[in-house]
Amino acid sequence: MRALIIVLICTASAIFAPFACAQSGGAGTAIVVLDGSGSMGGPLDGQTDVKFDMASRALLQLLPTAAAQSRTGLVTFGNRRKGDCGDADTAILPTSGNLDQFSSVFARIGPTGKGPLVHGVRTAAKSLPPDAPGTLIVIHDDMDNCRQDVCAAAADLAKISPKITVHVITISLDKTTSEKMSCLATATGGRVFEARDAASVESSLADALRLAGVIDASARPSTEVPTANVPAPIIEPLGPPSVRLSAGLGPEGLAVAAPVQWRILSAGTPSQVIKEATVPVLTTELPAGSYVIEARFGYASSHKTIEVADHGQTQARLSLDAANIKISSVAGKGSEALTNPVLTVSALGDKSAPPRPLFTGHEQQADLVVPAGAYRLAVRDGLAVKQQDITLAAGDSTPVDFALTTGRLELSSQNRDGGEPIDGAVFILAVDDPDAPQGRREVTRSIAPRPSFVLPAGTYYVTAKLGAAETKERIAIGTGDIVKRVIALNGAWTGLSVSVDAALVPKDSPIVYRVMSKGKDSREIAHVNAYLSSHQSAEAGSSPADIFLPQGSYRFEAKVGRLNVMGAVDAEVVAGPKSVVTVAVAASELTVQPAAGAASSWNLRDGQGRVVQRSAASLSQKTLLVAPGRYLVRMGSGDAIIDKSVDLKPGERRVLPLSGN
Repeated sequence: MRALIIVLICTASAIFAPFACAQSGGAGTAIVVLDGSGSMGGPLDGQTDVKFDMASRALLQLLPTAAAQSRTGLVTFGNRRKGDCGDADTAILPTSGNLDQFSSVFARIGPTGKGPLVHGVRTAAKSLPPDAPGTLIVIHDDMDNCRQDVCAAAADLAKISPKITVHVITISLDKTTSEKMSCLATATGGRVFEARDAASVESSLADALRLAGVIDASARPSTEVPTANVPAPIIEPLGPPSVRLSAGLGPEGLAVAAPVQWRILSAGTPSQVIKEATVPVLTTELPAGSYVIEARFGYASSHKTIEVADHGQTQARLSLDAANIKISSVAGKGSEALTNPVLTVSALGDKSAPPRPLFTGHEQQADLVVPAGAYRLAVRDGLAVKQQDITLAAGDSTPVDFALTTGRLELSSQNRDGGEPIDGAVFILAVDDPDAPQGRREVTRSIAPRPSFVLPAGTYYVTAKLGAAETKERIAIGTGDIVKRVIALNGAWTGLSVSVDAALVPKDSPIVYRVMSKGKDSREIAHVNAYLSSHQSAEAGSSPADIFLPQGSYRFEAKVGRLNVMGAVDAEVVAGPKSVVTVAVAASELTVQPAAGAASSWNLRDGQGRVVQRSAASLSQKTLLVAPGRYLVRMGSGDAIIDKSVDLKPGERRVLPLSGN
């Protein structure tokens, strides 16, 4: 209720006598609580003045009009350390005639980090005696961003220090910001001022200082706003030598409001770094002399040599000779998101030199600062690519929008229409191309079980291959489409096995399977190498090889070992579940045994006279796994030739001695 009564009385009194609620006699005490957070280092939209400079300049212009008995202090917050919610500093205690102190402070500080506004207000309140009247003038551009409740802090302040009044000056184009801060003023009997440019910052601060009793009501009308034809007042250099550094994309235009990487080097000793900082505007004390200033922002940089004056602040603005590119990319005109975008910005130099990549990122949007010049911008998503060449002048801010007009194709396979899903297929995508062989050009392939392709809108020819099966489909994809297609390969997994005499055939014997199509154009369509399984009995018929075959009639052949042990069977493959084809293979064992000490060679021929095996002269004995049947063994010893025949039955073991008898 106390706060409400004060507001009503002050409002009513002001109708008849302006500033009737101000502390009388020009002997007021005020502490300016100044926001030094990083956001204060930028201008309001469409303006050039930095918000922090608006406030500090207005204060330096008004302090010379302060009453001799008044006292003014300064508390800053957010200007010393990044990300520190405890960053509040009592820079100047409330005293009279301290303009030099304010000039010195503003010469060395600038906006830097977070905005602990509530902590700044509490720090300022502690600088005043609990029972003494005083005024806090809070100048800021946004709410506390350290999770502190401004209204709760205002209620605590009104209870603990009932004689403290808080005026709030909000530098913002957003009216809701000042509305949210109004509780700080209302709870303590203060006022809220909305400042939207440099002139209104100065007039608001003048009104607040009058209400605080720091300056007289007749010092300067709060409605005085300099026109474009009236030069601003000139302030003589005060305080120690210092610099205030700002940067712009070009020689003219707005200053950069985001953090800039600054380096100050001695002009006489370029390798000597005097100071480094990353802030939008760098303000620091420096001895008078010559310095090289370096600024880096984004991919642009600049340097400049300046002379720091013997007294007061030397201001310098560096042109980065750069431009801002704002790149946005979507899948289609409906702003669909890209799946896996890759954005590349490359600098274009001489036509004979390839583009030089400057930036690569996996973003749909990018806001980049690059040196002025020519660039190639490219956005890739899957197999879709778009690019654009642009030329940027210093100070440009250029938006570039890409619409890739893409769709997505998701593939999978099954053994037949409505059948079971199957893995292992190879998916091949091709497009029409009159310059390519057969008029089509392959664009990509995948062995993933369920591949997903991001593609430019258009028509594609999809081939799915698995084993000996192959299916082709024509698929159209529109912008923004998600096409899901299950391709039926119309076949079945077929297990290949042999049935052999386990007593004769070693389990590690090699097997060669051949699958032949049946009909007039019989041909080999599959060739598989395998071994008898060591985990299963050969008699039981293992399945050492699997192959996917399209539905149809086939002849399956199996050759076991290195010689002529073979078998064949005809079988049908039906699209659907896996089946096993077993080839029965008969075998015999023949041991050829030359006479002891004989230095002769021999060969083994089958019933058709084909040579099955040859021996070296030094070979004493050889055991062979052969197909059952009649064989002729021919041995040469000197000029004599000896032939011996033998008939082998399936599963039979025979030893054939070779001698001259």
